[in-house]
Amino acid sequence: SIMDDGTAKFTKGLTSISTRASDLDSSIAFYVSGTTDGNNNAVFDCNVVMNGKVSQQAGQTVKTSVASSFPYTVADSDYVILVEGTGTRGISLPAKANHVGRVLIIKDASGNAKHNNIQINPSGSENIDGLGDKLINDNKSSLTIVCGSDQWYVLSNYPG
Repeated sequence: SIMDDGTAKFTKGLTSISTRASDLDSSIAFYVSGTTDGNNNAVFDCNVVMNGKVSQQAGQTVKTSVASSFPYTVADSDYVILVEGTGTRGISLPAKANHVGRVLIIKDASGNAKHNNIQINPSGSENIDGLGDKLINDNKSSLTIVCGSDQWYVLSNYPG
């Protein structure tokens, strides 16, 4: 639950509800300090690492960015990139260092990749599935990639 001081509380068998971090008792599994956004959401400006299974009881919301100016450089916060516009559309990936395990989804949102290709460019001499770049050239297509320790890998290439 999210307490009024911006602390997220993860409980195990807790029966009473506390609203302040200072009120935490021994039944608290752990807590993480953050802020609230006014919509009952905890906001953490850091990475959260969980070992083990994560069960999700509701839908998932992910960061979606629109790329309409090119070349577009992938930001640290990007997950889904909706590519709009015409002409040469280049997407520059970050260097794989510090991105191992990161997943990106790149989608031809304008539906014109057949005549206005989208070129995905890894950093420097890095590769995508052994190649120097990857092309999206079918209308409405999308590409899902993951960063490995040695290169980016294509997980799926949906032909639209």
